[in-house]
Amino acid sequence: MKKILVMGSGNGSNFEAIVNHLYPYDVEVHLFCDKPEATIIERAKRLGVVYHTLSKVSGATKEDVFNTIRDLIQAHEYHLIALAGFMLILPPDIVSTNKVVNVHPSLLPAFPGLHSIKQAHDYGVKFTGVTVHLVDAGMDTGRILDQEVIPINPKETLAQLEERVHKVEHRIFPQNILNLLLYA
Repeated sequence: MKKILVMGSGNGSNFEAIVNHLYPYDVEVHLFCDKPEATIIERAKRLGVVYHTLSKVSGATKEDVFNTIRDLIQAHEYHLIALAGFMLILPPDIVSTNKVVNVHPSLLPAFPGLHSIKQAHDYGVKFTGVTVHLVDAGMDTGRILDQEVIPINPKETLAQLEERVHKVEHRIFPQNILNLLLYA
């Protein structure tokens, strides 16, 4: 059986899309969330997914987060780690010794980092998109696995564009994860 660790910090809509897509396959999904109050944990409970969070919540440091991740990886030997709204840059030792994949709401290398959809919307570009990429030591610089272009309607609101981008994320990220688990 393949095992995947999904790491998220917020709402968890990409996490839920991954779980629903992988459900028919022989894949065990775990969740790690560095924010014990995040909605993603409620999704994990509802979906019956094993979830992990910090043992030391009050005063936890980035190093506490990374040590917890290292402990999970050692204990469970995951085949793949997927970042689904995880808001910390992983240290080089985790990235270099594990296969880590991320989804990013832009056509990388354009608009890396935070608030990519807003940046594309505000900048007035004609197209944006979604990128699935392997994670390396940089910020959104890893090898691109898949991209999908999304035309921007100049009359649509930022909220409308965000909704369209998230729909694409929910479709192509889980499929790329499945491909990595089954064929890579």
